[in-house]
Amino acid sequence: MDGFKSINDIFCHPVGDHSAIQWATRLATCIRLANTVFVTSVLNLACYCPEFQGGDEAAAVSETIRPQLETPNVLDGEFVMVHAGIGDAATPSAGRNYRALIKQANMAMYRAKHNSIT
Repeated sequence: MDGFKSINDIFCHPVGDHSAIQWATRLATCIRLANTVFVTSVLNLACYCPEFQGGDEAAAVSETIRPQLETPNVLDGEFVMVHAGIGDAATPSAGRNYRALIKQANMAMYRAKHNSIT
């Protein structure tokens, strides 16, 4: 989530943590109950959707997620926004274990961020 560091810097970490929970909750509304939303690193949220059969389903969910993450939160009476760099990966092409899948998703996210800048 681009812009999240400035939220922590301006409002402090507990407020930033609360904001991250708000965005994760929004993300959870975009996926089925059988799926999972989790944090992969300080600034990255992820969805695990085991029933997906390929990248088309992941891409469709990504486009549903984007507006939810880019909708501002209200913190201490101020609207704050982040930009969502979204990458997706699907098994088996991205690997069959957690680490390989997260690595491929992160690489896709960085490609998406780069493509949105250029």
